[in-house]
Amino acid sequence: MGDSDVQFRLVTKLEDIRPLTFIAAESWADDSIFAWIVPGRFRRPDHYLKLWYYILKTEFFTPGRHILIAERHGVAGPTVLGFAVWEPPAASPYREPLNRKKRLASRIRHLSIKCQISCLLIFTNFSKTCLLPKVHELEQERETRKTRDPPPDEKWYLHFLGVSPRFQRQGIGRQLLHWGIDKADEEKMPCFLEASERGRPLYESAGFITYDWQVLNGGEIKNSVMKREPQLLT
Repeated sequence: MGDSDVQFRLVTKLEDIRPLTFIAAESWADDSIFAWIVPGRFRRPDHYLKLWYYILKTEFFTPGRHILIAERHGVAGPTVLGFAVWEPPAASPYREPLNRKKRLASRIRHLSIKCQISCLLIFTNFSKTCLLPKVHELEQERETRKTRDPPPDEKWYLHFLGVSPRFQRQGIGRQLLHWGIDKADEEKMPCFLEASERGRPLYESAGFITYDWQVLNGGEIKNSVMKREPQLLT
């Protein structure tokens, strides 16, 4: 099957996230950061899946972010192939404006998710699967890097891009990537992302360059921090 068989749509319902957790768990199983933060992911795959559910649930309820699904329709129904989480700039027409009521609702949802995660940590042995001090180190590294070399406020940002291993090398990741960068080019906006060594060639082929590094675990983890300047539409 070719690229023409793949259809794309934005997540509009929370239940759409469920199949994405399995794709995320597979796609990032060997990722250096997740191997470092979630060393028990193979021992407790249920915990690992639940972690991804909360990550994607947070993305779903974060104002301005789009979860894009790639799927292929067949006789048995749609098969989800991959997804990407894109965040357009505040001024973008692709970003829904928020009024006071929607902002409050978003904060309440985020607080609810944090409470669910706290309960998970308190009443289960999840802390043996996911090492929270390393999560805090990851967050601190990002804040330090932003302070050292802050990206522009107006930008498109790719938070996640994952394709099921069964459907990789079929151009699906490239299409998920171009969904955002084509819109960024239309708006004459730059794009930013963080990439592992394995994912870097895809982004370089689309015009991204490494301008900084994400260094963690005493230098054992070194990922590219990449940007792409807007290109003229042809």
